[in-house]
Amino acid sequence: MELKKPMKARRIHLLLKEEDQSLVNQLKNVLKRNHCDQAVEVYCHSVKESEKSICAIYPDQIYYENMNENLIRLLVEIQLLKDNKIEQFELKKIKPELKEKFDQWDNDRFYYKQTRIVLRNSGKINPESIDEYIAYDGYQAIAKVLSTKTPQEVIDEIIASGLRGRGGGGFSTGMKWQLARTSESKEKYVICNADEGDPGAFMDRSVLEGDPHSIIEAMMIAAYAIGAHHGYIYIRAEYPVAVERLEIAIKQAKDYGLLGKNILGYNFNFDVEIRLGAGAFVCGEETALIASIEGKRGTPKPRPPYPSVSGVWGKPTIINNVETLANIVPIILKGHKWFRSIGTETSPGTKVFALGGKIKQTGLVEVGMGITLKEVVYDIGKGCPNNKSFKAMQTGGPSGGCITSANLETPVGFDELVKLGSMMGSGGMIILDEDNCMVDVARFYMDFIVDESCGKCTPCRIGTKRLLEMLNQITEGHGTLELLDEMEELAVYIKENSLCGLGQTASNPFLSTYHNFKEEYIRHVVDKKCDAKVCKALLDYTIKVELCKKCGICARGCPTYAITGTVGKDPFVIDPELCIRCGACVLNCKFDAIVRA
Repeated sequence: MELKKPMKARRIHLLLKEEDQSLVNQLKNVLKRNHCDQAVEVYCHSVKESEKSICAIYPDQIYYENMNENLIRLLVEIQLLKDNKIEQFELKKIKPELKEKFDQWDNDRFYYKQTRIVLRNSGKINPESIDEYIAYDGYQAIAKVLSTKTPQEVIDEIIASGLRGRGGGGFSTGMKWQLARTSESKEKYVICNADEGDPGAFMDRSVLEGDPHSIIEAMMIAAYAIGAHHGYIYIRAEYPVAVERLEIAIKQAKDYGLLGKNILGYNFNFDVEIRLGAGAFVCGEETALIASIEGKRGTPKPRPPYPSVSGVWGKPTIINNVETLANIVPIILKGHKWFRSIGTETSPGTKVFALGGKIKQTGLVEVGMGITLKEVVYDIGKGCPNNKSFKAMQTGGPSGGCITSANLETPVGFDELVKLGSMMGSGGMIILDEDNCMVDVARFYMDFIVDESCGKCTPCRIGTKRLLEMLNQITEGHGTLELLDEMEELAVYIKENSLCGLGQTASNPFLSTYHNFKEEYIRHVVDKKCDAKVCKALLDYTIKVELCKKCGICARGCPTYAITGTVGKDPFVIDPELCIRCGACVLNCKFDAIVRA
């Protein structure tokens, strides 16, 4: 079957007079008819009657003037689809100020500072079509390694690339493969860890839903490199769309002879199956994941031996998360030098972050390592909404930590984030502003960890529970300075004595916020005040006499009858003993007479 090579992604900026605005819809219709609308972003800007209509194409930086219906059609059929200039309409010289304006529009984009490797196909191809994946050089990497490379040469290429695991620890992917290859066994396994459980993280989900064949191909390459013939994709059952598309992709690969025996005519056999997780956060830890695949309760076990020596069914096993595997195909096709040209010396390549929280532009962000955290927050995310001040950035999920505004110039990298007391993790990046209480943030993550602890070891099972109780005491106004000292001692004990990675990082939410925002904890326990006005028990509600209209609406909406007064005669007052700090009175009062402090 002959496959049509898709066109590369572009952005088109139209500078149009008012009477030419219909050209925008015409361009979008022509793009849709030619099935290339997903690869092209169209933007329109207005010009004065005396100015010419101009079209700018980025990133090519090609300009056309005197836009009309005929040129719109030629623009798509010749410039975009065939990658040929339309010489007779091209604007050879453009005014410097106009070019600067076009460049500004192009630079001021959510994707401008992003480098897409992992997400290269997401949103561009139909994830349920193997033909479209092949059209984007799909399954060329496995063909290349089978025809031109030995297993050791494949591993050497991955080691030379410097690719580190994107699931949290940042261990060398190539070295992990090397350990599994040198382990003596007739049976070996490849596992894709798609058990993405961090709050606010959805990187793996997007790759699996948007480009499932890239993961299958990467697993095939890994299997060839270590000598495995079977693989598992361990994925959360809460991702039904991703599961469905993986099933479709596996069936299509089998139908095309890309999974099974004698793949592409070579003496290489490999098959893959899906295993659904039941939602346990701890199963993201590799030994717990292995236990779950084997049908056992998902609890971790001490290491060594590491899975690369004794993994699933006691056989050598490599476990890579989705994002790590998504880098394999480009590295094989373009080489380790290309991959190392992106990022930093110790952290090559890109990292995908789920940018969320108090930020204007949320979404998946794939950036080259080395970009500063400030660029991610202010250039890509556009800062905090409503002119609020940036307060902290939570990276690495519950296992990570908070990064303050003082460290925003730090470049993104595995070692750099660890030095700040945080970690890369799977890639959650939650932005917090001045309205967030850091004690409450720690309590939220600790509550999550307590629920997700498997309970196998005492420090994690009991210690996290006690730590959560102490955080609750502080937010409820019962904290003391002695309690803070006890919490720090307990947090360090949990960190040093827990069995697996979950327990060893379980106290990070408290330690990170406490070390970076100690004055906020002290304010909670000494002054019994929450300046962010989040901890209800530390709030006081009062009614300003001069603003009270004596209407009684606040009293009628109070569930505990804590507000008293005479309608039309006396200002209303709130009894602090009866008030439960629900905030209903603030919502009901239309005159801003009720103060929460």
